[in-house]
Amino acid sequence: MDKVRNFSFLFLFIISAILVSIGLIFISVNLLSTSPNAVKSQLIASLIGVIGLLFIATKFDYRVLQKDGFMKVLYWGAIILLFLVFPLGTEINGARSWIKLGAFSFQPAEVAKFLLIIWVAAYLSKYEHELKNPRKLLKFAGYIAIPTFLIFAEKDLGLVMLFLGTVALMLFISRVPKRYLILTFIFIFIVFILGVLIAPYRLKRIEAVIHPFKYAHTYGYQIIQALIAIARGGFNGVGIGNGIMKTYYLPEPYNDFIYASMSEELGFICMIFIIALFFTFLMISFRLFETCEDKFAKYLIAGITLSIVLQAFIHIGVNLSLLPTTGITLPFISKGGTSLIVVLFSVGLLMNIAKNSPLRISVKIKV
Repeated sequence: MDKVRNFSFLFLFIISAILVSIGLIFISVNLLSTSPNAVKSQLIASLIGVIGLLFIATKFDYRVLQKDGFMKVLYWGAIILLFLVFPLGTEINGARSWIKLGAFSFQPAEVAKFLLIIWVAAYLSKYEHELKNPRKLLKFAGYIAIPTFLIFAEKDLGLVMLFLGTVALMLFISRVPKRYLILTFIFIFIVFILGVLIAPYRLKRIEAVIHPFKYAHTYGYQIIQALIAIARGGFNGVGIGNGIMKTYYLPEPYNDFIYASMSEELGFICMIFIIALFFTFLMISFRLFETCEDKFAKYLIAGITLSIVLQAFIHIGVNLSLLPTTGITLPFISKGGTSLIVVLFSVGLLMNIAKNSPLRISVKIKV
């Protein structure tokens, strides 16, 4: 591997390892005495995720995923997973998106999102030239509409927006005409409005971002407590394990609001460091995207990177009261085995691309 490959391969792993370690340390220190099983589950998920990451990165060839047979398995596997939620799923925090298997539970939509991003990358790499045809574009839109409807029916509007936003940005880097891109963003906006109209509490959450104290005891409660936690942390934090907001005031301090919870204990410096890690992750992936010659690999890089970074910044935006509460977790860090395993597998795929994809060779001709 040349310098670009070595740099991308190594630093994608290093950044992922640092982020996972930060989350594990924070969760372990705070929950080991009260919820040892939660810590154990997170450690097991981390181990599975890292083993899978290393296997995918070194022993796998991403190019097999664009074969027709694999494409069908990816798409219909995702659809089946999303369907299983309805007869087997459990509703948590208003969203029916979890399946419990004894002592274990997993979120099929997280796995489905990963499979669908790979499918979209394979589809666009094969058929992007056909998407100039309205009928072909409508066919692609139909494929996307099915999982979108299923996730929407699970009442997880945040995940719907994340998935559609990732697909729209993947289309943006394709050869789809601009007028179709505009229609795509209009469609996403319509889905969002429909989601708000169907569940009026979502409109209240949007209003709570603008006027949190008007809804201090209802829809603005989480936002206010998150801001208080961040303010209490100040520059250096109150010390890991010493926060009080997670115990008495802040809901979901290890999932939806882990960034605010960590801000209280670790302070402004650490939280800026976490943002810098995600930004660096984006820049490394962008550099790999620029130098990669394989079309399928470019779409995979874009889809995986955008889904991870978008999710991170949506989570941080919610915690900073810049966006309405969505239930979006912080990749690598939040408690949740399914999300952690999926995101580490995703990074393994990026590392595999860094290892195996053909790179563009720049030739300078002197006259």
